[in-house]
Amino acid sequence: METELKLRFTTREGYDRLLSRKRLSSMISRNMMAVYYDTPDRRLRREQLSYRIRREGDRYIATIKAKGSAKDGVHRRLEWNIVQKDATPDPSRFLTNELFTTDPVESLRQILTVMGNGPFEERCRTQFIRRTCNVSSPEAVVELCVDDGFLSAGGKTEEIWELELELCSGSEEYLQKMGDFFCKEYDLVPENQSKYARCLALLGE
Repeated sequence: METELKLRFTTREGYDRLLSRKRLSSMISRNMMAVYYDTPDRRLRREQLSYRIRREGDRYIATIKAKGSAKDGVHRRLEWNIVQKDATPDPSRFLTNELFTTDPVESLRQILTVMGNGPFEERCRTQFIRRTCNVSSPEAVVELCVDDGFLSAGGKTEEIWELELELCSGSEEYLQKMGDFFCKEYDLVPENQSKYARCLALLGE
């Protein structure tokens, strides 16, 4: 189960001040480009699933996410990831490649049955720079991600300008406290929409 606090910048000043923090000077930057897929009959949309293939540097990561919840910026959902050799959508690879997840394989098998063999077509895409680092404390380990770029769907574009705090281990209460601090100091507000949900909104869905 992925637990992530998603926050959206409301000012450029807050964004610049966050990136200038000395503690974050060691952040690793990577170019990301992700394509989200669905079947022509929108089977995944009906089942509240998302399927994306994202290029991260010189590798491709395919991800399936199940229906989840979002409240006060905290997102919870089942998620499965694999590394694949190219950008071709092929969910059957989730049964043959190594899974990077602790979420139940049986739930994944049920989802793959719903998805079927396609065909799959692009619905939207995102392109952004992601800056990451880990923040460790006695209470928790949190991956901090700053995303800056855009999403596009149906000939429309929208800016991505957000901070994601993913709980790697430890206390969710600490994650929330950390989020409260960043909101106060860096002009951030909770964001309940995922990138994919924002793309679908551009499509009027």
